[in-house]
Amino acid sequence: MTEAIRRLLRVFLLGCAVSGCTVDIPTPAPSPTPAPQPAPVTETRIIALSGPVAFGEVTVGTTKTVPLIVLNIGNSPLSIAGISGGFAETHVSATTGTVPAGGNMTLTFSFTPTTAGTRSADLIINSDSTSGNNATTMSGTGVTAGPPTATGTWTGGAMGSNCRQSGPLAGTDYCRDNANIGGPLMMTFAQAVTGAVTGTVTLIDYRASVSGSLNGALLQVNGTGNSGFLDHEYANWNTTINGNTMTGTFIFRFSAKNPDGFVEWTMTLASVTRQ
Repeated sequence: MTEAIRRLLRVFLLGCAVSGCTVDIPTPAPSPTPAPQPAPVTETRIIALSGPVAFGEVTVGTTKTVPLIVLNIGNSPLSIAGISGGFAETHVSATTGTVPAGGNMTLTFSFTPTTAGTRSADLIINSDSTSGNNATTMSGTGVTAGPPTATGTWTGGAMGSNCRQSGPLAGTDYCRDNANIGGPLMMTFAQAVTGAVTGTVTLIDYRASVSGSLNGALLQVNGTGNSGFLDHEYANWNTTINGNTMTGTFIFRFSAKNPDGFVEWTMTLASVTRQ
């Protein structure tokens, strides 16, 4: 501060002391209020499952699949790290994955029982969830296949494995002349719930109506028909049905109408399948 300014300041203060004076001191402007800061967002990963994995009854040797939906109703992605529990003979489409916030992921479980019986177990979806339910149950029952059915049309072949002649036909050369007898075979069956079976069998040019029963997998039928100067009979027929194939033997007997006598072949089924 210079000496001239000091003198002016002394004069001003002396005048204020004698006559009084007012000095306006400006009021400072208020500081702006800071905007409130948003509260920090808490990440959530809330797991939920669509329900139990229930296979019900599954035939031994076959496969059934059941979906399980994993939901994430949180606001952050959910990471699946693995699956615990369940029982043997099952498979799952994936054991890890990411479920987006508000999204879902489908896991497909399959069950292929190798033996009959009921299975049950707890099932846990391991993840980095912050809350929710990650546990459910798994259940399934292996059952044996039901009895086969003869119903349908079967086609294939039959080959003669033994031949004998009786009565007036004994003196003929039928067995010798037909040593390699064989021919196309067609069978059409209807089966009642009780196991009773009716149908028709055509071998070469000979067609007969047959009846019998299905005991377990063993089809037992017999029947008679006629063609030309011969009657023919399917007797002692025991065949095994295995799915859509049939194997076995039966007696195919040609009997002369007049005079009496017969030629009897033991026939073996060959490559007979259901259509």
